Amino acid sequence: MKKQERSNSRRPRAANSTMATIIIVAVAVVLAITAAYWIMDLAGTSTRYEKLQFVNAYAVKNSSTFIVHLELRNAGPSPATIVAILFNGVPMPPSVKVEEHSFEEPVTVNPGETKRFTVIIPENTSIGGGKAVSGVALEISFQTALGNQYPRTAVLP
Repeated sequence: MKKQERSNSRRPRAANSTMATIIIVAVAVVLAITAAYWIMDLAGTSTRYEKLQFVNAYAVKNSSTFIVHLELRNAGPSPATIVAILFNGVPMPPSVKVEEHSFEEPVTVNPGETKRFTVIIPENTSIGGGKAVSGVALEISFQTALGNQYPRTAVLP
């Protein structure tokens, strides 16, 4: 009996395993690219924040009123929308006026922009459980639409 020559059956297997490896690598690359885009998008949305900084805050007295000058800058990458001013933790009383802004509409401070506020406070006005008199430290907080508060203390002269 003569041994039959076997055909080389390994060649098709090698071709199949090579194709399988190429397909697996291609799928892995596509998944890696998809994950990278997803992570970049997630990082982009989580790094958008507002950051207000006080550039200047001081008070002067003019006869029977205190004039508080405030200067805010948005150092964050997103616009900040100021919806209220709080004095010692309570909303601004009606007798207190802000010259540049009425706050009937929110005030938007864009990234890199600086806004100035001049607050007129009549002497002896009831503010946050106390009175506006000389020597009182007044905490002034700007509240944004996101609920963040940015406080600054000014001593009334």
